[in-house]
Amino acid sequence: MILDVLREVGSSKYDALKGPSELSEGMKRRVLIAMAVLLKPDLIIADNPIANIDYALATQIMDLFERFRRI
Repeated sequence: MILDVLREVGSSKYDALKGPSELSEGMKRRVLIAMAVLLKPDLIIADNPIANIDYALATQIMDLFERFRRI
């Protein structure tokens, strides 16, 4: 299940073996989203998840939230 969610956010099983300092800023955010989704909460509060990142990455992050909202 964990690897499925990581794959869903655009990560791989190899990224799961890396420490936080080895991940890009965008991948760190994706992993945090995956961690939140794994808990299957009714509500996820994300305090400015797209701050200080470029438009393309911000769009990808918001798309992830939209995709998981539908699950």
